[in-house]
This record gives sequence, C-alpha cells and structure tokens, in this order.
Amino acid sequence: MGIPSTLIAGYIIRNLGVKNTLSLFETLYGISTILLAVITRELPLMILAAPWALSGL
Repeated sequence: MGIPSTLIAGYIIRNLGVKNTLSLFETLYGISTILLAVITRELPLMILAAPWALSGL
C-alpha cells in the first residue's frame, strides 16, 4: 500500500498545494472523527432497539 498511496498523496499535494492539502485533510479528519463518535454512541442503542422493532413485525 506504500508506493500507490505515496503517488496519490504526491498528486494531491502537487495539485492543491501543501497548505490547502493540510487544511482539507484536517477538515476531513475532524468530520470523520465526529461522525465516528456519533455512530459508535448510537450503535448500542440501535442494537438494543433492534429486537423490539423486529418483534413488532
């Protein structure tokens, strides 16, 4: 995975520039971190609710 990802990263950095690439990926990382926190918090509730929802069918 090392060489292809390095080539892709080089392509992105060359097109966007270092500062814009850093800002973009920091934003994407922050959004994905927040979404992960929301999903993992809601997941136990969905697992607990699933049997009750299925028993109503």
